[in-house]
Amino acid sequence: AGMVLMVRANVFRKLEGFDEGFFFYVEDTDFCKRAADAGWETWFVPETVALHQGGGERSRHQLVLR
Repeated sequence: AGMVLMVRANVFRKLEGFDEGFFFYVEDTDFCKRAADAGWETWFVPETVALHQGGGERSRHQLVLR
């Protein structure tokens, strides 16, 4: 799953983002395959940890960086 997916904005635009034909699953895999096919380098880093702190809805105007 694309829980943490870092993509350069120009690459995302060039590849026209995610394929909307996929709903919830494999859209990240499809995107990375298309990026690799277009010659972009893709990495899978399983040691990476993403920590989601808190829950519920936050204000749209609040930005929390830790």
